[in-house]
Amino acid sequence: MIESTQNILIKKMADGILSTESGLVQYAKSKGFLTVQRFLCWILLRCLMSKKQFPLDYADAVKILPGIMPKIIRRIAGLTDKPVIAGGRADNEQKVLIQ
Repeated sequence: MIESTQNILIKKMADGILSTESGLVQYAKSKGFLTVQRFLCWILLRCLMSKKQFPLDYADAVKILPGIMPKIIRRIAGLTDKPVIAGGRADNEQKVLIQ
């Protein structure tokens, strides 16, 4: 799967990439593409709890799934100067309102 994505980037068939794979994001950034690093909330929480850094060096923006956890998203947004995008399915307005 990574190989086919790299081929698309090499052929300049896309303007950027959105991926959970930091190696692919790094590769795309090195080729001058717009990059969005996608994370699952529980992975980011584990990184935060264990004081690990999450790899944002090559991302232009961060996408967090699911986007129905406003307090967690606010906390993560406070740790980076990169734009934070909330994604995923929300079945009602209350799940996405920041309180």
